[in-house]
Amino acid sequence: MSNKNTFEKDNEAKSIELALIASQRHETIGSCFSSDDMRSLVNKNMSNNEYNAAIEHLDTCQDCYKLWLDLSLEKQQKDSETLDKQNEILKSAYTLIILIMTRILKHRFKAITIICLILIISLQFINNNIPEIQNLINDSYSIISSFEIKVDDSFKTLQLNGRNEALGFSDSNIDIDLRQAFKAGLISGRDLVLKNKKNNSLIDQYSKYPYNIYLWLGQWCFITQEACIYDFGTISFWNKQKNIIGKLRKKYEGYKDKKSDEFTSINHRLTNIESLLEKTCFNEKQKTQIYTEIKSIIEYLSSEF
Repeated sequence: MSNKNTFEKDNEAKSIELALIASQRHETIGSCFSSDDMRSLVNKNMSNNEYNAAIEHLDTCQDCYKLWLDLSLEKQQKDSETLDKQNEILKSAYTLIILIMTRILKHRFKAITIICLILIISLQFINNNIPEIQNLINDSYSIISSFEIKVDDSFKTLQLNGRNEALGFSDSNIDIDLRQAFKAGLISGRDLVLKNKKNNSLIDQYSKYPYNIYLWLGQWCFITQEACIYDFGTISFWNKQKNIIGKLRKKYEGYKDKKSDEFTSINHRLTNIESLLEKTCFNEKQKTQIYTEIKSIIEYLSSEF
């Protein structure tokens, strides 16, 4: 608990320091942003012309980019906390409904049936609306933001084709759309590392269930593979990956048909990675094995590799 508080205090101090630097530069140079301007950018409370000009500036200013990233993660954390509170209220409301229905209904069979239905619906709603995995992935990218990473050429040229604007999902194209969501995850991960804002909307476009599972998988595969190649992962980073892979694999298991060829291949590799991350003595051999497993997942779900 003390480590968590220390980490949060360090992040808060860092955000304040960056905001002060950005504010000073705004007054003297006129090109960087004050903390208020940056919050307007994070909340998108500005005109299209102002927003486009701000994005262009972020591409050339590392200080402002770091401030933007810190404030964006802070906003996502607050949004997550708000959603958690709403979910707690929802849980309490369903609990109350169950108690009331149990007392009102005279026949046990009817009461049990209704209670089960309410529980199933509420759990499905809660599970599909908690963005915990996305927050953990964002934290991972924040940890490595200070490292210099050389992105492989095969990722630099990666782009969505054909359906990146459409997103009108249909049952007949669901497999194509899921693979597009995975590719969007790779692209958004790449752009976070390269500080490219052009594809920021990809996360929002693929945020609905079950496409968000594949989006998260793509983001996680990219960052973890890069960590294995360049060996920049800290203890905190790898602990987060262990947490992410456990939650991500359960989400994937809960959605995908367990008889499908894709499930057999992907789930097997996710299970292997989770097992490797569980080991206490984490070494180069394990990183090489994780890299190999992730490479196989990427090759299976993306035709470009």
